[in-house]
Amino acid sequence: MHNRAEFMQGKSMLRLVEAIEGRRVLSNLLCSLRDEPGIKVTIGDENKEEALQECSVILSSYGVDERKGAIGVIGPTRMPYNRAIPVVEYVSAVMSELLGSVYD
Repeated sequence: MHNRAEFMQGKSMLRLVEAIEGRRVLSNLLCSLRDEPGIKVTIGDENKEEALQECSVILSSYGVDERKGAIGVIGPTRMPYNRAIPVVEYVSAVMSELLGSVYD
């Protein structure tokens, strides 16, 4: 495993935490899922939010009918995508199945 000690140190990490706590970043990420169904991966400068431009974001929506949610990972740009993407896809599918069994 690579050493990721350089990931989001100092002011960059603080900016990210403040952005997430302010919820604007999360709101914008969730809105971006409406445009593109399935899994969405953005890396570094592909992220519109300045606070996320040193990160990678993996997102997926889940749900049935009007009961919807999202799951995702925010991590370093050199994260193990081959492991992270399938996990996000799997948890999203499980959540959709669970919601379907509860609300059908």
